[in-house]
Amino acid sequence: MPDEVRQGKSTTDEHLIRDLAYQTVDRGNFHAMMDVDRYDNRTRDYDEIISATHDHFWDPNDESYIDFSQPFDMDPEYLMLPRRIRELRGPMLKRLDEGQQIKLGNEIMHWQIFNIIHGEQGALNLSTSLAEILLGAGAQEYATNQAGEEARHVAGFYHYKRDRWGMAYPIGDVLGDLLDNLIKTPVVYKNMVGMQMLLEGLAMGAFPNLRKHARDSVLRRPLLLFMTGEAFDHKFGKIWTDKTICNLSGVECDRVEGWPAECLEFLLFHFVKIRQKLMVYEHFGLDWEWVRDAVRETYNDT
Repeated sequence: MPDEVRQGKSTTDEHLIRDLAYQTVDRGNFHAMMDVDRYDNRTRDYDEIISATHDHFWDPNDESYIDFSQPFDMDPEYLMLPRRIRELRGPMLKRLDEGQQIKLGNEIMHWQIFNIIHGEQGALNLSTSLAEILLGAGAQEYATNQAGEEARHVAGFYHYKRDRWGMAYPIGDVLGDLLDNLIKTPVVYKNMVGMQMLLEGLAMGAFPNLRKHARDSVLRRPLLLFMTGEAFDHKFGKIWTDKTICNLSGVECDRVEGWPAECLEFLLFHFVKIRQKLMVYEHFGLDWEWVRDAVRETYNDT
């Protein structure tokens, strides 16, 4: 993880605010929110995505949207196509019988889905944090709308997890470390680029892929609803990008572009580490180092 993120230090210049739409104040400075000029300076940049919030509203507690109680027998059925689960290849097929393979595949999905819940919780906390410091009334309204949307995502995935498994998994070290630093950093451009662009962008890619290969219709339905919300959250970050990048110096551009590149590289090389799912393998009496070596045996040039 970049040292800059770990240190959690910032100055006004580090925020790289170049447009009034994203102007910020110190956390806890409520008097700035009551400045009468602030209301007159409201930008219209967010009106479209704020209005559209109502179009993709859904209630995770209302069965007319999703009935999470619909059954799916996970004993004979994979939640995800087994070819999409890298552990279910090579030596693992000799170590576990068919029933155990199905259980392992579904438990890996359990771990992945609960990490998505943690990710949505991170986005919820970051949204509420931004709402506290964004001075622009439009930006603040969108941030609070996003917080509500992320809260529904957390609730929706939780309902699914509750009805399919019951138990919960702690967050993986890699994602947990990244989210912790993204939320704690007081530097606004890191919030915008890290969460709204990088992680929301990754979610926009991951959710359609997960929905395409998931066999449980109860899982596919909320994923479809989540995808719409993530697209709007990503657009919130894109508005910041459009208003900011063109007004930065070359050195500042390097900072904005280099930092998420480091974060992405960190995820790329560490997020898929077998050790992340240590607790999953323990349920099947599997040593994570053996699983790692078994997976490596299945790698080839293709």
